[in-house]
Amino acid sequence: MLTDSIVDWYQENQQYLDAQINRLRQRLNHQIQDTDSLRAIASRAISLNFPAFALDQLRQIFELSDFEQDLLLLCAGVELESDFASLCAKAQGNPQRTYATVSLALALSSQPDWMALSPERPLRRCKLIEIGSGHAFTHSPVRIDEQILHYLLGNRHLNEQLMGIATPLSVSESLVPSHQQLAEEAADTWQAVSQVNEVLPVLQLPVLQLCGSDLANQRAIATLACTSLNLKPYAVSADLLPVDLTNLNLIKCLWEREYVLNQTILVLEWLDTGAREPRLDNAIAHLLETIDAPVMLLSRDRRRQASRPYVTFMVKTPTSDEQQQLWQQALGKSATDLQQSVAYLISYFNLSAPTIRTLGSKVQQLQKQTGHSQALPGALWNLCRTQARPRLDELADRIESSVGWDDLVLPDLERQVLHSISLQLRQRIKVYQEWGFGKKVSAV
Repeated sequence: MLTDSIVDWYQENQQYLDAQINRLRQRLNHQIQDTDSLRAIASRAISLNFPAFALDQLRQIFELSDFEQDLLLLCAGVELESDFASLCAKAQGNPQRTYATVSLALALSSQPDWMALSPERPLRRCKLIEIGSGHAFTHSPVRIDEQILHYLLGNRHLNEQLMGIATPLSVSESLVPSHQQLAEEAADTWQAVSQVNEVLPVLQLPVLQLCGSDLANQRAIATLACTSLNLKPYAVSADLLPVDLTNLNLIKCLWEREYVLNQTILVLEWLDTGAREPRLDNAIAHLLETIDAPVMLLSRDRRRQASRPYVTFMVKTPTSDEQQQLWQQALGKSATDLQQSVAYLISYFNLSAPTIRTLGSKVQQLQKQTGHSQALPGALWNLCRTQARPRLDELADRIESSVGWDDLVLPDLERQVLHSISLQLRQRIKVYQEWGFGKKVSAV
């Protein structure tokens, strides 16, 4: 629910935008500009301790000149004010030109700046405006980008072209201590570089690379690291990125704009999913090297860096103690009855926190349905085994065995070796849990 102060800001922001557009309306009508209303609204905003209005924020972010600001306002007026289309046509002496043009903006401005329309300047480089086709560049229609128009009205959202490939990330559960520490270290890395840049802005923010075998763990750590810095993380699969340079550069530009407008962070999931077109890997590497915005990279293995610095964090599964705590929380009242089973599970499976929580809720559901706990150990084991199977199926073909020890035809020595291996596996809990060797040897 919006608080009264936020509602007041929206109202004052709208009045300020209307007053700025009205200033251009007066120019279109060759009237004397009334700036008293602008001064009054600005003064009232200061007295109410409001943050800067959207137009002023936009001007500051992109370092817009008076001319660049007025061109944006002219385009916004066409979209928001019913009389602006006819005023534009009248001012240009052509009833067909019911839109803003470069020539009209230059004619209205007291400080016309032709260089502001070059591709290197923010209006076009950051896609704040769109220049349509026409017989002459100066007479071509100019439109304000839809997201920028919404921004001026105080409505912030992800760019529509990015919505189809990006997924917002949010912290839904608390992290285990080891993952919490990784998130803090990642956030501290960016914060330290940012503090240096406040004094001497020469350092490029490094790519934070989270390597590991479980995407859920990586996402959770990345999300917490970003949100602790008041940044908004969005995940994008590398497979959804275009490989042609034109479209890739457009995506890059939009992400750069998202960062400065909304503090949105690209969390790029560059995972190993089998055969991949080499051009895609080259496109992703180009994006990471050239994008002028922070990026978090989630991958299975460490990616090689070129010129841009990378800081790598290895994301392992929760420790044995952390998994024990997770199972107790996930199983609820069933945890006591399944204490021994949980010990076996931890010795055989390395499951992520989200997976443990999901399986624990399934077991609690099963107990409610059956009303007894005798079948729970077997059910829990089967759930964990089923969860682990997809990873194994990527590496080998599963074989369902229907034979036992008595069916093996082997010499005594080989049979004894197999029995020793079996006993070793059965005693893993004592070695790793009771004797404490699990804390000395950890798996990713």
